Amino acid sequence: MSLPVSNNYSPNDNEVDLYTILANQARSQPDKVYLYGADGSMTYQQMEDIAFSLGRTLQGRLDPQRLVVGASLDSGTAVIQLVWGCLSAGICLAFLPFTPDPEEISALMAQIGVDLLVTDLPELQEEPWAVPFATLMQQSSASNGVVDNTAVSSETPAFIFQTSGTTGAAKWIQVTHGQYLRAIAGMRNMGCLAHAANQTVYLTSPLSHSYGLSRLLEYSSMAAAVVLPATGAAMGPLGDLLQARFTSLLTAIEGVPHFYAQMARFIKRINLPNLQHIGFGGGALDLEAVRQIRQVYPALSYSVRYGLTETPSVVSHKLFAPPYADDWQSSGKVLPIYTLRIVDEAGDCVPAGAVGEIYLQGESLAWPYYGETAVSDFFPTGDIGYIDANTQELHIVGRKSAFLKVRGYRLSPEHIEAIIGAYAGVADCRVSGTETGILAEVVPVDGTVVEPALLAHLADKLPSYAIPETITFVSAIPRTHSGKIKRH
Repeated sequence: MSLPVSNNYSPNDNEVDLYTILANQARSQPDKVYLYGADGSMTYQQMEDIAFSLGRTLQGRLDPQRLVVGASLDSGTAVIQLVWGCLSAGICLAFLPFTPDPEEISALMAQIGVDLLVTDLPELQEEPWAVPFATLMQQSSASNGVVDNTAVSSETPAFIFQTSGTTGAAKWIQVTHGQYLRAIAGMRNMGCLAHAANQTVYLTSPLSHSYGLSRLLEYSSMAAAVVLPATGAAMGPLGDLLQARFTSLLTAIEGVPHFYAQMARFIKRINLPNLQHIGFGGGALDLEAVRQIRQVYPALSYSVRYGLTETPSVVSHKLFAPPYADDWQSSGKVLPIYTLRIVDEAGDCVPAGAVGEIYLQGESLAWPYYGETAVSDFFPTGDIGYIDANTQELHIVGRKSAFLKVRGYRLSPEHIEAIIGAYAGVADCRVSGTETGILAEVVPVDGTVVEPALLAHLADKLPSYAIPETITFVSAIPRTHSGKIKRH
């Protein structure tokens, strides 16, 4: 199955670089609140002024022939300010891990040619190649001069991320201004960003991750206000939702499925009377979490997005709104900026409705990896899915590398985990397997979950070969920074 690309989706005429998103909003509504942070609120105009000063200061510290700066920051507000500051001056921002190990950071900086690191980690701030973010802000407030961004074009590098890639080995991904702008324009023209207009959105995912950053840029393009989790908050982002200051403020939330699974367990304690929309990213829509949330908030709209670190913004997008008549398993229509193929193990396209690996091609695909050369025309995503023959919408089945081969059957651990997670009293779980059987690790909410009752529940939902032969009760499931389960 192959879906062709369309070239009808282009940025607005005045959107020549990503900074114009912020600048356009600052010109049209300068006093509108853009950011709600721990230190108070900030308008679009205030953010543009800070970004302009930061960009001017950074230009003075960098080699004009190598405008790249690294970031290792804990504060979300600092990340946003640095993002827009770099974009204002055509500086490529490389996101490095938030780690206090100078040797690890120095080695990673060398891989991508970064000479200056902006950080708020005390362990790194004394290094000769580091500058504290607070110092940079002080210097920018006292600096003079004019930012030179006349050379910024659609081909100018905007961000560098690190990802595990499909092979499991760390890879660097470089994304240009044009790739992001085309992706945002594609979403806007397809109506995939209408729900984001003028919202006050709580962004729970780290902004140094491609999902969190893409949501920041998308909501910014739709004149939204952004709310960030408090650094070090008890219970993480979820703890903020229990605070009174959020009661009348939030109208939208963006997060990964694991966050919503946690939110669902506290949903009756969360008071958000103006909440209108919930956005899922980083994984399939959690139907059990949605069911619990709908009991308290019956009229919300929900969006699910399929994308990769290698694809700025999204590959496909689906909006679910009352009366919720659509197929909740769908990931929506593929953006016409991409060509998508579903192929079998031999690499041949399969017919509509047949399951296979997803391959991608398109101008907004940030691939080959930084410093590498493409070995094929299409990028193998490592994701398994199919295109519905009737709706032409994409459905995701799971990760190719995560599928289990048990007793001759290929099983999706995500599917089994969803069924286990739907059982009352289960807080979290992880499924693995051997050739002879399924193994399940379960985090109970309390001591009420017993193995025989859980197995009886699974017997009604799963075939015999997919029922765990061993259930181990554990205190926590290891997850990545973005909330995905760490697999063995």
